[in-house]
Amino acid sequence: MKILLLITEMGSGGAERQLSGLASMLTGRGHETRVCWMQGENFYSDALSEASVPELCLNASSRIMRMMKTAREIRRFHPDTVIAFLDGAISSALRVRKFFPWLRFRLIVSERNVTQNFTPEQNAKFRAYRRADAIVCNSFTQTENLRRRFPELAGRIATITNFVDLERFRPAEEENRNSGGSTEEVLKIAVVARIAEQKNVRRFIRAAALAPENLEIDWYGASAGPAPEDSPRVHFHPAQKNIENIYRHCDALCLPSLYEGFPNVVCEAMASGLPVLCSRVCDNPRLVKDGENGLLFDPLSERSIADALARFASLGAATRAAFGRESRRRAESLLSPEVFLESWEKLL
Repeated sequence: MKILLLITEMGSGGAERQLSGLASMLTGRGHETRVCWMQGENFYSDALSEASVPELCLNASSRIMRMMKTAREIRRFHPDTVIAFLDGAISSALRVRKFFPWLRFRLIVSERNVTQNFTPEQNAKFRAYRRADAIVCNSFTQTENLRRRFPELAGRIATITNFVDLERFRPAEEENRNSGGSTEEVLKIAVVARIAEQKNVRRFIRAAALAPENLEIDWYGASAGPAPEDSPRVHFHPAQKNIENIYRHCDALCLPSLYEGFPNVVCEAMASGLPVLCSRVCDNPRLVKDGENGLLFDPLSERSIADALARFASLGAATRAAFGRESRRRAESLLSPEVFLESWEKLL
């Protein structure tokens, strides 16, 4: 089967990571795949090249050029199925369906986040999904939102949660984790998220100022504008291609987002055998069970975030290790690449 995977950009985010992985898996299964994105650099070029997945930047910024270049690529490649991730790519594929009806292909659109407010713009966006053959949500929260709000689409909506590479993301040997600088006095916490309002950066910085002194907190992520200046308690770093090395040399992941879909970084940290501290929002409680493999907090409350950090700082080494083992067990049960791929293939 010929499959075109279309996305707005190929930055370092979770949607790009999942699309890159899906393209590689489908290629490994014998499908002929191609990845196209609208503009910018490809953060995952090396991974796609290693999997022998052809890639193409359409170099299209305006709405009309995106539609025209998408239609041209569909004419050239003649895919059986187009899978579109992120709003820019989805809207381009839907417009091709509307204005080029003689181009025959199955269209699957993939929702990668959770809609917070159904504005007139959002309502129009989702009503346009009637031109898609299937709608894949990567979170149960968004599936429930869309089925409730747009019952006419309910029969087309499926939930396929994110996968994680269980070989790449695996628990570190104890001596390796300790060699990252963690001692009995200092515990290293990584935050892996782009610098954006959704990720709750300012509130987290204020909460971290209230946290115990034995926590060392590093934030890794791309920023659309100037990166925030380091605070006394939170140090900022660029996005990392080999993020698994960060997980192997820290003691926990923290994700303070105001909302999420099905966060990749939580999945990766769990597979890496880390306790996870995260917001009690959307699908997070499906992944992190408070007091079992991590701690949950209210992202709107600086005190709640600070209390979770303090609770973690007070845990003994044996409890932290037990949290990490439970994270890995849950990752193996919930986040298998095989289940992810089989679910996608059923829709093709």
